[in-house]
Amino acid sequence: MTTAAHALAEEKTPAPNLSMRQDLQIFPGPGERNGAPDWILYDPLRHRYFRLSWRASLILSCWRPGRRMDDLIDEVGHLSGIPPDDVEIQQVARFLAENELTPVQSPGASTLFLNRSLSRRQNWAQWLLHHYLFIRIPLLQPQRFLVVTEPYVSRVLRWAGRGLWLCLGVVSLGLTLRQWQNFSMGFSELASASGAIELGLALTLGKVVHEFGHAYAAVRRGCHVPTMGAALIVLWPVLYTDVSDAWRLPRRRDRLAVGAAGVEAELGLATLALLAWHFLPDGGWRQGAFAVATTAWVSSLAVNLSPFMRFDGYYLLSDALNVANLHDRAFALARWKLRECLFGFDDPAPEVFSPALRIFLIVFGMSIWLYRLILFTGIALMVYHFAIKLVGIGLMLVEVCWFIMRPVLGELSAWWSRRRRARLTPKTAVAAAVFVMALTVFVIPWRSEITLPAVWRAVDHAQLFPPVPARLVKIAVADGQLVAKDELMFRFVSDDLAFRIAQDRVP
Repeated sequence: MTTAAHALAEEKTPAPNLSMRQDLQIFPGPGERNGAPDWILYDPLRHRYFRLSWRASLILSCWRPGRRMDDLIDEVGHLSGIPPDDVEIQQVARFLAENELTPVQSPGASTLFLNRSLSRRQNWAQWLLHHYLFIRIPLLQPQRFLVVTEPYVSRVLRWAGRGLWLCLGVVSLGLTLRQWQNFSMGFSELASASGAIELGLALTLGKVVHEFGHAYAAVRRGCHVPTMGAALIVLWPVLYTDVSDAWRLPRRRDRLAVGAAGVEAELGLATLALLAWHFLPDGGWRQGAFAVATTAWVSSLAVNLSPFMRFDGYYLLSDALNVANLHDRAFALARWKLRECLFGFDDPAPEVFSPALRIFLIVFGMSIWLYRLILFTGIALMVYHFAIKLVGIGLMLVEVCWFIMRPVLGELSAWWSRRRRARLTPKTAVAAAVFVMALTVFVIPWRSEITLPAVWRAVDHAQLFPPVPARLVKIAVADGQLVAKDELMFRFVSDDLAFRIAQDRVP
């Protein structure tokens, strides 16, 4: 028994309230990285899922009302081989209380829950501050439709198979590489009003297919899909599907399949559109197929598979590594490593991982910081330039102060509060030198002008083809000249046509 446990045994301290609400549901989880079992706790009132470690579930299973702390520690230690201390038990109790998973057993508890609910209410300014980047609008409750149509969709997918889609993708890419010049010319045709409409319709079609891919994959594995709808990301509309019931699936392979289904469906649509582009005649349908193919490929590979934001790539990487709350845990490790390199606090790591995984999570956490710095700065500039100037300036200030400066100032405040424990190390000098060099390179202007490669292209243009093979020998007009009707613009010479005419004149 630990020292803390002995002290608690002497005082006969009662164990904290570890009871849980009766309506909560518990499912077996995928297991921890060390092979220990874990559990998924579902709160039906708020439709939220929590992951319980083996130690936490063991502590909860050994608790009974009125039990003493020393008895609880002895039983958990007997079952696990490692007795918990009071800090670990208090953490489990605090987790239940903060997430309102304990039953309301007294008027005081009801008042506490009511006060917490009232404290979470926001006025319109606070709501706009926290939600203008991302607003969800539920539109459909598709469960019944998905259950009815899923057998037909599964039958088609089983008939086609991944092998056929792979072959079609290879064939379409091969044909595209052979006609790359003609294919790349389609991008310039999108730079018009009609092209923008086609691009928007193609993007909408791709996202509808993407979200139904997630939904059908979830329903196929017995999950419930409560809502589908639209979300506004910086006032840009996108679609979303609530497949959070995938947390019920005990096998990580099934959750990976649900997470990857949207990208697979969108890539399948892009493959069909790219293949159709090669066989459709010139016109609106062919340009529409081009728009669908390009937007679906870019949207799937560049956006949805990115692990730096909470899109499909984030959940796929989280399930592949079996690390829940991947961003938060990577942030904690990266913050710990940064403080140790700068000030040598000698704090223990927030979590114990294998050396390779710990290095990956530290690099990943720092990469997210850099990515979000660039992203939020870009969003701030975008809202400044495209919104009404007064609104744009306000949103830009909110973006810079809340999403960029606030985390930086919070970390600086944490450094300052622990300044007495700081000590200079060789890593501190190296980090300071790197910071000064970065500040010098990115802040001080080394040149007064910036040279970038560019290509001038006409907004409106037309392609002219002579009826027979010919050589251009004269351009009779100048740039900017107005051309009258029947005025000569270009002169061509066709040797083949001249030869034919000479043959016809021979008696």
